[in-house]
Amino acid sequence: MGKQVPESFKNLIARVVEDRKVDKKEFVDFLKESKMKNDLTFLGHAMAFFLDGYETSANLLTYALLELARNPSVQIQAQNELDDINSAKKSIYSYEALKDMSYLESVVFETLRKHPVIKFLNRSCTNECLMPLPNAHGNERFVRIKKGTQVFIPVEAIHRDAKYYLDPHQFNPLRFSETSSSGRTKHTFLGFGYGPRICLGQQFAVTQLKVALASILLHFTISINDRTTFPLKKEFYHLTKFPKNKIWLNFTARHVNEL
Repeated sequence: MGKQVPESFKNLIARVVEDRKVDKKEFVDFLKESKMKNDLTFLGHAMAFFLDGYETSANLLTYALLELARNPSVQIQAQNELDDINSAKKSIYSYEALKDMSYLESVVFETLRKHPVIKFLNRSCTNECLMPLPNAHGNERFVRIKKGTQVFIPVEAIHRDAKYYLDPHQFNPLRFSETSSSGRTKHTFLGFGYGPRICLGQQFAVTQLKVALASILLHFTISINDRTTFPLKKEFYHLTKFPKNKIWLNFTARHVNEL
């Protein structure tokens, strides 16, 4: 194959080959060995696994690019971070480089706050409990939730509540800086869910979005195309959130030499 093949790619293939020699249980093996009652259950789990890692990431990337195009100052700051990393590292896709993309990571989380890919979380109450009500008095201060009750949590409503986020409709990645995140009210960010059923692919999703955004922002400046109309219409009859009307963007080359 010659010297044209990057050493990092050679090492990746070598690691994969070695990894395959170990008898490990993977997702499909788990499905095959589990006591599924029928093929539809098997198919449902497989489809959920596929959609959770594909459609949600694609929608989130779309909204991230849209917000960067609508907020040039945010885009410039993200590009400055990438330019600094690019000039100091061998590759912006290395683990060390991705770890240094703190502002770009904040862009990902702020996109998830403003545009959560899942509109709501549904949970089943496992034990009867009393939930306090805000601004209530006397005996009306609590609501009783019985065991087995299905509870739906409106993620977007919480993410855009001014009690938890100042100027909630403003796209501001600094909300997720290390300093700001430490003072956030618990349970007010649900971009990946919460508790035992939090998204298993959270770290993978964030890394995937950082790689995609870094590769685009390093080489292009994004702006809104005139064919994009605002406000965006929402698609209500769908589990994941995506705009009903198309998003058109312009990509202008930056002519940056990637190391």
